[in-house]
Amino acid sequence: MIPTRSRIYLLAAFLIALSPIGVSAEMGLISEIMYHPPAGKPEYVELANNTATPLDIANWQLTGGISFEFPDFATASATATFLKPFERIVVAPSQPADVRAAYGIPAAVRVFGPWSRNLDDNGDRVTLQDKN
Repeated sequence: MIPTRSRIYLLAAFLIALSPIGVSAEMGLISEIMYHPPAGKPEYVELANNTATPLDIANWQLTGGISFEFPDFATASATATFLKPFERIVVAPSQPADVRAAYGIPAAVRVFGPWSRNLDDNGDRVTLQDKN
């Protein structure tokens, strides 16, 4: 017979082993890709921070069918390379003002660009890579 104290420890170890481990991923993600826009409008990729934590996106890259690198961190504009909690931003192949005008994007939404290359309407891969 197993002593009472040992049974409690075994039960606790058993329950810990069976309990789900909560994993929360803090990440930026691609939330939308406009790969085949209406005539006269530019393509775009929307990125989102799905967490309550600011993300440092300095030198992150969009690669694959497009090529874009976010600017390096600069002390003069320290917040420019941070994706705020739950913020969405747009990256496009055109100048930010042109993209904003084409889609009526509010001034509160940051727009980055231009990127190089074009997305293939028949399919393409777009990858968001952090600087690590």
